[in-house]
Amino acid sequence: MNKTARARRIASIVEPAYEIFHKGPKCYYCGDSANCMDHCPPLSLVFKVGTQEMIDSGSKLFKIASCNECNLLLGNRDLRTPMERVMYLYGAIQRKHSKALELPYWDDDEYAELDISLTSVIDNTRLVKSWVNRRLEFMEMMHNL
Repeated sequence: MNKTARARRIASIVEPAYEIFHKGPKCYYCGDSANCMDHCPPLSLVFKVGTQEMIDSGSKLFKIASCNECNLLLGNRDLRTPMERVMYLYGAIQRKHSKALELPYWDDDEYAELDISLTSVIDNTRLVKSWVNRRLEFMEMMHNL
């Protein structure tokens, strides 16, 4: 059985036990546009441990609206509560985008002396830095980090 078929089989068995924790147009974790659902805890973990065993151990099973990047960064990590997932993501986003976050400030005179190819790289990195900072600020504000 290939990975896609296995994932579908797991989802069809375990998915009905999950309840909606957050549904909407924005990612619960970072505030970006939500385009998928994160499973908390991950489907693969629930399938491995067993749905009833997870519930009996006090774990709640949630589906959470998320953006693709947050969902991919979380993967199948054994993070069982939405808050554990938020705290993990906060660091993971910082690590993933550390180069953009460390972009030095270029004053107007320095910037004017640069070649067009370098200025376009700087401009793009500034956009990424702004986007990442907005997501991190959302996490700090909404999740009290």
